[in-house]
Order: sequence, then C-alpha cells, then structure tokens
Amino acid sequence: IVSMLIGCLSVMLSFLNQYINVSYSENNMTCKVIAEWNIKKGLAETFVGAITNGLPNTRKLDGCLKIDFSISEEDPHHCFMTQEWETSQHHKNYVQGLKDSGAWEKLLSLLDNEPTFTYCKLTDI
Repeated sequence: IVSMLIGCLSVMLSFLNQYINVSYSENNMTCKVIAEWNIKKGLAETFVGAITNGLPNTRKLDGCLKIDFSISEEDPHHCFMTQEWETSQHHKNYVQGLKDSGAWEKLLSLLDNEPTFTYCKLTDI
C-alpha cells in the first residue's frame, strides 16, 4: 500500500511541477488579441462586408501574424476576432491607424458599442 501511495504521490507531484513551472517566454512577446464586436441589428451583413474587405490588408501589416473572424451561432450580430500580433503595441498601432484614417468611425457607426479588446500573452501550456 505504501509503495502504491508513493507512486501516486510521485505522479501527482510530477504533474504539479509541470503545471507550476509553466512560464511565459519573455523573449517571445507574441500577443493574442480577442476582439468582441456587437453589431447593430440589421447591419450584420454590412459589417461582415467591411471586415471581409479590410482583413486581407490588415493581415499584411507589420507585426500581424494571424487574424480569424467568427460569428456567434446564437446571434449573427455578435462577432469575435482572434488575432496574433508580434506585440500588443503592433495591434494598438493598427487600431490607431484605423482611427487616423477615419475607418474606425465608420466601423463604430455599425456597432452598438465600442469593441472590447483583451490582450493575452501566449503561453507554452
């Protein structure tokens, strides 16, 4: 029984050690951005068209690694973008560029409220 308990404890400690020692790679500053968009009723098709037209150019921007666009199954007026950028500053520069060009205001006119952006560090988990 003791040997079985020691074996179980060893497996548990090994698992916990892996979990506890997971760390962010400070040299890898890749940033995941999760954007949530709430589109005004009746404007989903217009919004998706604007995103469809804009994303090919966005994907070519400095620091942009990947962008996926998703539409909620329950509500076509609720959308998400998951984006990967070299750094959060690259994404912030992109948003500022949209604001400077006037494109941001056009997008906002299609939304119930400002989109939310959540910046996440990618981990090795």
